[in-house]
Amino acid sequence: MSIINNAAKGSNIEALYLLDRTITQFSLKNPDKYLPEDKLILITAPNNLFEGDEKDDSGSFKRLVNPEKKVRETLAFWGANGLWDVSKEGVKSHSILDNSDQLPKRLLKLIASKEYDLLNGNDIEPFLRFLTLFLCIDEITFVGQQILDGKKAGELVEKLVADDLVNNAMSLNSNERPFFFSYAYLLGFLEQIDKRKYFVDPTRAIRIFLPDIFKDKKPLYFGEFLSRLNACLPVFDEGEYRLLVEDKMIRDVDDWSPDKGIRLSASLSIAIERLCRERRIVCDLGSDSKNRYYLTLPNGMEKIISNIQYLEG
Repeated sequence: MSIINNAAKGSNIEALYLLDRTITQFSLKNPDKYLPEDKLILITAPNNLFEGDEKDDSGSFKRLVNPEKKVRETLAFWGANGLWDVSKEGVKSHSILDNSDQLPKRLLKLIASKEYDLLNGNDIEPFLRFLTLFLCIDEITFVGQQILDGKKAGELVEKLVADDLVNNAMSLNSNERPFFFSYAYLLGFLEQIDKRKYFVDPTRAIRIFLPDIFKDKKPLYFGEFLSRLNACLPVFDEGEYRLLVEDKMIRDVDDWSPDKGIRLSASLSIAIERLCRERRIVCDLGSDSKNRYYLTLPNGMEKIISNIQYLEG
């Protein structure tokens, strides 16, 4: 079951943070030891934490079992997916340098390290399908100025996604949308502009991948940069998942015209521009460049690039 479904084992971000903070702090103090699961549950889900306001026949407060269930399920799901080192002895961090402040980075790299059946999988795949879809759509970025919220997300899915896919668990129903937004924001693909209101902007996610992309510390043609970015996670322009979504998910509508090749999507363009302004990267147009890429920026701004260089590394 999908991580953006409340009934799914990996859906609860609050439980994820609570577990990760407890595990990483324990491992920092006890680098060679595993934290036994029963002790971990006792720390993160103490009995008095889950007592409600109602009493049972004996006069004791009734336990609210769902929060404890979420903690156990989150531990099982993300432990099995490799977020922590899990053994029969218990659980510990992969590195004593791991900490909960780095959770978005570690989680994104973990998700990016796996292969997915994008169109049919029902685990992390539904999140990736809708993430890829929204990265395609210029209007819900700072360029298009249309806010992405629960209502807008539902409208876009109904408008753009082929009917047979919507009918086959691709509707992104109202219960799933808060979990999608929470994970997309956590992983750096959305920026929040108000409560439950967002623009699509993958700047923070791309920033995480920059050291890997530029591991040889050399400038790149932008086409090579884009290939390496999609080798990390192929949801961006010209990436494998992006092409699958554009080809297989999106119905043939008059106002859908994905620009392939030289004109970059608004979501990627905004990220490139922000990273330039942060002085993380520098982009220019080489005089001898055959392939030029046009950024889609606010207020009709025009910027053409062909080369990119990482300034931190």
